[in-house]
Amino acid sequence: MAASKKSAVALWRGKELQDAEQDLQRYEQLFHSLLLDHVCSQSQAAEVTSLESFRHLHRALQSIISQLVDGSTEVSELVTDFSENLSDRVADEHATTRTVIEGHVTSAENTIRQSMAQSIDQLRQELLEREQNKAFEKQHEQFLSSLRFPEMNDRKNHISNNYPGTFDWIFDRHGSLHSDCGSSCESDLSDMDSQLSENTQDSDAETTDEPDFDSFADWLESDSNVFWVSGKPASGKSSLMKVLAFNHRTVDRLKIWQSNVRILAHFFWKPGQLLLRNVEGMALSLLYQVMDGKPGLCRKLYTAQPSVQHKRSHSDWSLDELAEALVWALEASPEAFCIFLDGLDEAKELEHVPWPDWTNSQVIHKLLKVNDVKLCASSREEHAFCSFFKDAPRIRIQQFNNSDITLFVRERLDICGLECRDRDQLVKETVERAEGVFLWVTLMVGRLNRAIRQHYTSIEMLRELLRQTPSDLAMLYTDMWGRIGDDARLPSIQITASRYFNLLIVAREIDEYLSNNSLYWHPAPMRMSSLLVMAAAAQDRRMEAILSTGRVMTVEDLLALSSRAENELKLACRGLLEKPVVSASTPVARLKVSKLQG
Repeated sequence: MAASKKSAVALWRGKELQDAEQDLQRYEQLFHSLLLDHVCSQSQAAEVTSLESFRHLHRALQSIISQLVDGSTEVSELVTDFSENLSDRVADEHATTRTVIEGHVTSAENTIRQSMAQSIDQLRQELLEREQNKAFEKQHEQFLSSLRFPEMNDRKNHISNNYPGTFDWIFDRHGSLHSDCGSSCESDLSDMDSQLSENTQDSDAETTDEPDFDSFADWLESDSNVFWVSGKPASGKSSLMKVLAFNHRTVDRLKIWQSNVRILAHFFWKPGQLLLRNVEGMALSLLYQVMDGKPGLCRKLYTAQPSVQHKRSHSDWSLDELAEALVWALEASPEAFCIFLDGLDEAKELEHVPWPDWTNSQVIHKLLKVNDVKLCASSREEHAFCSFFKDAPRIRIQQFNNSDITLFVRERLDICGLECRDRDQLVKETVERAEGVFLWVTLMVGRLNRAIRQHYTSIEMLRELLRQTPSDLAMLYTDMWGRIGDDARLPSIQITASRYFNLLIVAREIDEYLSNNSLYWHPAPMRMSSLLVMAAAAQDRRMEAILSTGRVMTVEDLLALSSRAENELKLACRGLLEKPVVSASTPVARLKVSKLQG
């Protein structure tokens, strides 16, 4: 029963499926008819094919219309060609798109690969350069270490800073001898200045001559390559050189000469270590300053002079190697240089500087041959340097620092316990007796202050102190006399020096006697301490021969006599006695001989 029931259900369902299939076929035919009727009838299709524009239709659309004309009514038949064309078109477009995409991907891949390779190469190169630079920085520091010696800056650091307001005249184009002492100076001291000037004119007529002046400021701006700062021992040359080397006004004026300029400085020092008093130390110091902070220039030097790579300390250098490297560095540098050398007389080797062949002083001559290099040097007025710098512009510091000394004495001398007249007289006499020697006036002001503070305010006692040589100057005088060297033991040198010292002592006594007894008239005549009188008195001849009847002495004879005496003073007395340099218009009869103050 159950089986029969299942069979009946199956038959019923089979019939139901057949009915559904027939319904679907009818719907399909109806859909085709409606679609074809909506798209285009057979007659309409035939009409379309006759139109001119039919040929311009897409090939697949032409195929569909042609099939409609032929009576085809199946949609599947109509779209067969179109589907095939569409498939071909899609396949072609897919292939084209794939080709384009693959090309772009390949190009991008190549670009990325190339960029990565370049980046890796650049990174590798940067790392290599960094390692090389790091290694060369060590080489550069090693090179500088081979030049550096512990005492390199000792002398510069031992030089006292200049007193405020002093040395301003050095930048004055006209070399004004009267600097502004400032509002702090008491007004009545200006009257004392006038009195000092008048008294000085009466007693030492030659000091009224305006000294010849070579403008340091003009020299800085010019193409001239040498300038000489000369002066007495302890007159302040080193302090002045320190001011010049490290003052912004120096750089400002140098930039008018060359916009890209550097300053180098070295200070010789006889009491210091060996390298502070020889040419080798100077070359080490200057080369160090040129190369400091210039690793690129150092690398070029290694290429030009490979042997310098192996230097480890200053003892590895010979002077010839230093000179060669220094000259090369100055020439190879894009900068110009102004070199300040203080105290040439402190280096014994430089006494040969006018005659440099086969001597260490050749280094100075080599420096002067380098383009765009200026040299400003200071020294005492010894014979060698007078010869070497004879044609160079110069300044004799003791001729121009009188205003500085006056300023120092006014501001540092404790004059509160003195009467006005005594105060003015003490300042005047202190400045006069200083004769441009700053060390002397510094020591003397200290002695006077100690006496005044202990209530020794008698002007006679203070004048007595002025006439006494400070003990601190004894070593200076001993050093000056010792610079004669072995020549000091020569009898002829000893006799010549003794003669002039004794003559000056006697001449001053005579001058003082004649002046005190009003036996000189105004204006002052030729003094006993004049160079001409001293030259005549120093002749090793009998009085009868000098004063022989009928003897005629020409001006040329007198000039030759004075010139010989001047040379003897320089060679035998070594600055302890000297002839002050004044203007060329000063008569020879009014040139005097003076001693270093003390």
